[in-house]
Amino acid sequence: MKRGKIWGLLLAGSLALPLLAGTPGDRPLLHGLFSSNMVLQRDKPVPIWGWAEPGTEVVVEFAGQRRSAVAAAPDGRWQVELAPLAVNAEGAVLTVSAGALRRELTNVVVGDVWLAGGQSNMELGIMSTNQWWNQVGTHPGLRLYLNPVGFSPEPRDGAAGRWEVCTPESLNNKVNPFGGFSAIAYFFGRAIQQATGVPIGMIQSCIGNTDIDTWIKPEALRDERGGLGPREEFGRKVEAEFAKGDPAYAETSAWHEPGFDDSAWPGVTLPRLWRGDPASGGLIWLRRTVEVPAAWSKGMILVNLGPISYHDTLWANGVFIGAVGHHQRQRRYEIPGSLVRDGKLQLTLRVQLDAGFTGRPEDLWLLGENADPASRIALSGDWKYHLSTPKGKFKVRILPDCWMYGSGYNGMIRALAPFALKGFIWYQGCGNVGNNRNYLEKFKAMIEDWRALFRAPEAPFYCVQLAGFGRYQPEPASGSGWAEIRRTQAAIADELPNTGFAVAIDRGDQLDIHPQHKWEVGERLAKVALARDYGKEVEYRGPQLKSLVREEKTLRLTFDYAEGLHSLGGAPVGFAVAGADGRYHWAHARIEGADVVLWSEEVPEPVAASYAWADNSLANCYNRAGLPMVPFRQRLP
Repeated sequence: MKRGKIWGLLLAGSLALPLLAGTPGDRPLLHGLFSSNMVLQRDKPVPIWGWAEPGTEVVVEFAGQRRSAVAAAPDGRWQVELAPLAVNAEGAVLTVSAGALRRELTNVVVGDVWLAGGQSNMELGIMSTNQWWNQVGTHPGLRLYLNPVGFSPEPRDGAAGRWEVCTPESLNNKVNPFGGFSAIAYFFGRAIQQATGVPIGMIQSCIGNTDIDTWIKPEALRDERGGLGPREEFGRKVEAEFAKGDPAYAETSAWHEPGFDDSAWPGVTLPRLWRGDPASGGLIWLRRTVEVPAAWSKGMILVNLGPISYHDTLWANGVFIGAVGHHQRQRRYEIPGSLVRDGKLQLTLRVQLDAGFTGRPEDLWLLGENADPASRIALSGDWKYHLSTPKGKFKVRILPDCWMYGSGYNGMIRALAPFALKGFIWYQGCGNVGNNRNYLEKFKAMIEDWRALFRAPEAPFYCVQLAGFGRYQPEPASGSGWAEIRRTQAAIADELPNTGFAVAIDRGDQLDIHPQHKWEVGERLAKVALARDYGKEVEYRGPQLKSLVREEKTLRLTFDYAEGLHSLGGAPVGFAVAGADGRYHWAHARIEGADVVLWSEEVPEPVAASYAWADNSLANCYNRAGLPMVPFRQRLP
């Protein structure tokens, strides 16, 4: 069976979710996306699935429909499909029966479901913004599902969240250490629900510090990576960083091998806090050998180590398993059972310490994926340990596990399919600044693959163009990785149907890569959906360059979507012009209707113009709807 199922069941327990008493083996009767308070997608077939004993008939009943399926061998997966449903804001009951088992989901509504993906600016929770105090509220028509982080080099098929009605309490979701439920997703969903009255479900499935390769189907990237699998390539990268930055690396490089003699190492009891200890800030190694049942060698073996502060690497019988570089995130690894030797697994951990192991003893365990959860083996207690490199002696660039290409797709996107969706919103790009080669092609491939995965080939896909970050520069930028990503994010609307973007250049922060102003950005994104998917007469596009022509010593720029074009706080700023030498100089700007006229005493023969073309830029031009001008850089034809 596949990893997602047992992780889903065990994580559900850790989140105080109801477990299915009597469920055969370790297989949840319903996939983790199905719970009370959920939203089912309207106007299209609705798959519902889970697991039961092979050969068992499973019956699903909802809204007058009755569908049945037989759980298939060998893993017991079953799936039914409800006929398209009409909008229903009144909570109803969905029942699932399998033999003597019966599950009732209450307060189930029918409306539109949107999946929010990307990196940390999508993950940033409403409680971490400066707008939470007067923006959080109770909205019965808005439902929230936070999918816990679960990167994986192999495909997963389970999820561990639960649907909740939007309230101040559910927005302050403790599963997300980034301050509750996604602020962008909340403001987007709230705006659409209030404007339409349709129940809206928002699924948050994102994590910070990820490049776009994390979210692409790994099969599409294997050739680019020289045929290496995600785990193998990631392991090589991690070790290369330690080889460069750890002065003790040559001595310690064999410490993870099963035959290494650790008999002289002292013992330590885990979990343990190291804060205040002389070893805090250093690099320690921990080793332990565990005897496991023979049956566990036939599948994956799950390892839970609780939260660790700060970075760790795990080997099993000398083979790299994974590394996590996220402060305090739960450590969950999967060891191929084929690595078991003579019924034993030798586990080695390399930990860059801050506070150390901050969880409880019951958070540390080992379990075969097909085993009864009650048979898990405790990993708390005695380990061997050794301090290899003291504080301040090594300079290692920590690579988080999300840098395994395809790992977000496998663990956090594919694991949710084929759930019926309305569409997607996306906020990512910081992770590709400076590494934007083929970003447009990869972005297109990702969108098309997500649509195919969820059986929604025409589903809308709307992204947030990167907000500004960094100090304002005294001279126009000669180049900008942030601006190049913004160019691609704007271009996607021309490359694929049913795509669009919201501008956020004016909502950035000079010092914080996670700007606080999420309300405006979420609502701008909602305007795109309201206009294009809900038939609302709202302007959703800011002024966008249509053409530029030379008029003696000036350039005349004409814009689309520029009714009521104006500048806030004075004369237009952020414009620059360049001559044939390609050197840009700040320009004077004058607005004339839907045009902007530019000139500079330093450029008597301008041939190119730009606006807000920098990592961060002053930008004060808007249309009548209050939507910002789209950043650009353009030469005369």
